[in-house]
Amino acid sequence: MAILAKAASAIGDILTDPVGFLINLVLAAKQGFGLFFSSFGSHLLQGFTGWLFGSLKRAGITPPHDLSLRSILGLVVEVLGISVDHVFERLSKKVGPEVVASLRKALDVATGVWRWVRILIDEGPAGLWVELKEQMSGLWNMVMETAIGWLTKSIVIAAGKWLAGFAVRQSGRR
Repeated sequence: MAILAKAASAIGDILTDPVGFLINLVLAAKQGFGLFFSSFGSHLLQGFTGWLFGSLKRAGITPPHDLSLRSILGLVVEVLGISVDHVFERLSKKVGPEVVASLRKALDVATGVWRWVRILIDEGPAGLWVELKEQMSGLWNMVMETAIGWLTKSIVIAAGKWLAGFAVRQSGRR
């Protein structure tokens, strides 16, 4: 019954001010269509890329997350099966494993350097400081573990030599 009462009240409000009702109706429709068309392009693009790249996902290939040049090139590289390991494997056949090992080392160093440069560009010196603190957080433990390991090894070797010498000296006293 409460629903019927609310419906009767709403109809009464409409009959009391039909022009106000129509103005609100038109404004609401205008706002709805405005919201629909403001997002229409992005929704259409998402639907299109979902349709276009949906079969790639089922084939085990990562579809591009947008239509930028970087994403499209990433897709092409993945479809062609080009990877760092594959490139180094082919290079190894052409120039030899020693050269490839050197190239891998250089790539690792360049990647590490690039990471620090990227942090400096993106986050500034404060970001570098945070990264340095994170990298150095385990340094004290590493130094202490190394020192303790060296001392333990040295003491064990010295004690072993002393015991061996002692045993030799004691065996001669019989």
